[in-house]
Amino acid sequence: MLNNKKMDYIPSAIKKLSIADIFTLANGLIGFLAITYIFDGKFLLASTLIICAIILDGLDGFMARRFGSKHSLGRYLDSLSDTISFCFAPSILIYAMYYDINKGTALTSFENALTVVASMFVVCFGIIRLARFTYKEYKFNEFIGVPTPVTAFLITALCLLFGEGNANTFSVQEQPYIVLPITIIISFLMISDVKYPKIRGKFDVICTLGLILMLIPAFALIIVPARNLYTGVARFSTMLSLILISIYIIGGPIYVKWKKRSW
Repeated sequence: MLNNKKMDYIPSAIKKLSIADIFTLANGLIGFLAITYIFDGKFLLASTLIICAIILDGLDGFMARRFGSKHSLGRYLDSLSDTISFCFAPSILIYAMYYDINKGTALTSFENALTVVASMFVVCFGIIRLARFTYKEYKFNEFIGVPTPVTAFLITALCLLFGEGNANTFSVQEQPYIVLPITIIISFLMISDVKYPKIRGKFDVICTLGLILMLIPAFALIIVPARNLYTGVARFSTMLSLILISIYIIGGPIYVKWKKRSW
């Protein structure tokens, strides 16, 4: 009787949380933490946290299939967390990286205007993408439009490699006119009708391990003073991951069409 009374003090919303829900909430919390570090100008740490959120987003689906759930609200919780980590965090990262008040306002500087447009598109189209997925698309065998975690990773990797050099020792060279147009294009692809394969099973595990391996040199850059060695390794791993994600974005629709024809 005592144990039951103690459980009565716990809100029902907490009682119903499953292991998968904890991973989902961690995704959203880490996304929020990434935003706070963006405001502090710590872009490398913020980008690393966004990648951590992507890993957690992949793991929560695995946990849901492995351990089940006590309710049917998981996809709504997942969508809300993804909005923070994969819509707001990347868009704020873009804005912080490329909006330069010294060049004037968005009305007088083309680069600043492009930055504002790219940031707004990521948020707006990302929310539409997640709403559509939550409503019906989660039942389909393929994604319709580029998934938000893919968009978030692409933007994060591009900002790391081609972002502001003064606040980001990871950057190769600042290239706003490469990153911002690509961001606008990938934003439109999120709400497109182009079909992309869902990565499941062994491929899901491989992708998750690949992201974890990418994080090792990035964390080393944050913690270890010997930056020269780790910067080279981190840049290489990010470039490699960027190539692989680009292959998915370009080749994914081709694979879906080929798979349907082979059937």
